[in-house]
Amino acid sequence: MVLWLAADFLSLVGDQLYFIALSWSAIRIGGPAAAGTVLVCAAIPRGVLMLVGGAIVDRIGARRVAVASDVLRAVIMVGCLAIPTPAPLGVLVAIAVVFGIVDAFFYPATGAMSGLVVAKHQLTRMQGIRSLTTRAGLVVGAPASGFVLAAGGQDLAFAINAVTFAASAAALMAVRLLVSAPASAEAGRPVRDAIRGLREALRSSNIWIPLLALAVFEFTTNGLVNVGMPDLADTRDWGARGLGLLLGALGVGAAAVAAAFALTGRSFTPQIGTALAAAVGAVSLLGLLHAGALVHALAAAFGIGVAGALMFGLVVPHLQATVQPHRLGQMMSLVSLATVGITPLSQGAAAASLSLIGTAATFLTATAVALALALVVLLAKHQDMAPVEDPGP
Repeated sequence: MVLWLAADFLSLVGDQLYFIALSWSAIRIGGPAAAGTVLVCAAIPRGVLMLVGGAIVDRIGARRVAVASDVLRAVIMVGCLAIPTPAPLGVLVAIAVVFGIVDAFFYPATGAMSGLVVAKHQLTRMQGIRSLTTRAGLVVGAPASGFVLAAGGQDLAFAINAVTFAASAAALMAVRLLVSAPASAEAGRPVRDAIRGLREALRSSNIWIPLLALAVFEFTTNGLVNVGMPDLADTRDWGARGLGLLLGALGVGAAAVAAAFALTGRSFTPQIGTALAAAVGAVSLLGLLHAGALVHALAAAFGIGVAGALMFGLVVPHLQATVQPHRLGQMMSLVSLATVGITPLSQGAAAASLSLIGTAATFLTATAVALALALVVLLAKHQDMAPVEDPGP
């Protein structure tokens, strides 16, 4: 488990460095519009191919796909060293598209491996620890990227990226899997496998209800955190310092829940827990809108972090425990689509809503959606959803 977490951490830091270097290079030649174009070009193939990536993972194995993806990303970074500085926008778009395609296979693969390095009763603890290492990766990756770009520009960033992804691949190769995941005996064409896996997920309320809850919650809150929160910080004169504190409070809230899962390995029943998370998110969004002072906004941001970590920490272990090991790739591709894949849509929708109907109406709408989600999940009729817990010593 330690090796897998190390590989995941290295890959996350590499991702941070790559995206920041790519955005910075795009901004230098075409401003924010160019950076937005490049990031959208990375997100589209990743989202479109995610389900196919999950089917490939189940067909040939999570470790093989994860290692191959990391190796390919390292090779891409080495190739980027030949790009002139500043790089032409067309070249940056091409890099983003290729990297997005590889990501569509990497995310389901590494997600599936997280369900294979521990036993089922340890999945909640595992996701808690992973959430903590993810937070650490974000804390380390962002400032490190700035220092690297300032010290050596895009060439140094791409060189360090290549080393990071290669190290991640080496760590993944050494990971010991505790749960075997043989290739599916029903494996056929990847697209057909992806469609079949999606249909099976939609037929089981034990899967599609928590998955839908995760997707709706992410769509509702992600855009407001990344677009709405900066807007509030600007209009209420909290400034960049206030925005940094708000994002920090959100991170602390998420880390607190992740630590609780990591230390105890225990959780709520997913049906109750996801409804509670959605309700806490709704109240926190409303509190953020009506916060008159920064200290009140910090409390609301903390609540949003708690709600997001609670939702993810309950849904993902439940879904991993629900499916057979040889179907983990397709399941984690659905989880990735509901989280990573939905991010561009959420941010775009938030930006459009803030522009068209204003800040207050946007936050009130999001609050209503989150409350409705809590009610629907709580009242939905489906199979018993037992909590995934570590029985302890």
